[in-house]
Amino acid sequence: MEFYLKVCFTVLCLFQWNYAIDTQYMYESCNSNYVLETSLQLETSKSLTYPFQMNCTYTITVPSAKTILVVISRFEVEEKVTGICTDYLNIYDGGDNKASLLNTSPLCGSSVTGNFTSTGSSLTFDFKSDETAVYRGFGLLVTAIENAPCTSAQFSCNNGLCIDTSLKCDGYNQCGDSSDEINCQENAASSTAGIDNTPLIIGVIVGLVVVGGLIGAIILHVYKKNQWKKFLHQHLEDPDVWNPSPSYPVTRKYYRNGNYNTLNIDVDNVPHIHQYESMDASADSVR
Repeated sequence: MEFYLKVCFTVLCLFQWNYAIDTQYMYESCNSNYVLETSLQLETSKSLTYPFQMNCTYTITVPSAKTILVVISRFEVEEKVTGICTDYLNIYDGGDNKASLLNTSPLCGSSVTGNFTSTGSSLTFDFKSDETAVYRGFGLLVTAIENAPCTSAQFSCNNGLCIDTSLKCDGYNQCGDSSDEINCQENAASSTAGIDNTPLIIGVIVGLVVVGGLIGAIILHVYKKNQWKKFLHQHLEDPDVWNPSPSYPVTRKYYRNGNYNTLNIDVDNVPHIHQYESMDASADSVR
């Protein structure tokens, strides 16, 4: 039973059916504001790459008693050109791009890592790109935090921060030190130890069988279709396939009296026809 529980939990974690957090896109929500309760993922754009000449700000605000933690999960922006960032991100410690900067210099390139923490309840992200090259952009994990001591509705991170308890074991590093993602599989198994998960296991098995059956049926259908196409291709011009030889003896008389020579057979070159003719000649001589 424990093995099946681990398998089911692994499948749920891989597909993140219950653990998806909100994702916001700077380009699609350019120059807008967002009120954050727990956590979100901030991406550059919905496209594979961010656009040319992008010039967007995005402000995030949390409740007044909280601050904001930014964890850089991905950063792929154009490298410096002659020592200057042409595509870059700035993070301002306030509600607009006039506040003080959290980063000491514009963020660009592909080696940007680390965390940024606001001093107040708002942060503003300002991203700009030129017209020369575009890359995948960045992915930032933005979380509302408080300093310890944590309440019963919060998870206590190892670094002294408090995050909403719902963010524990959701597949994202909201603590900034990954302590909210430690021992997640063991905790899930122990929390369900006293629960009868037979219906869940049966449902997963039935679902896998149904999916396997559908895949098998599709493969069989494609195989038969390809075999039929292959047969047609090989025998399309073969007269023996479409006009098979008759299963009864063929004589010259049979062909002459009826218009049955649909195969366009040259009766003079068919050996067994001459055999029947010689037999008829012998019978005539005896009479």
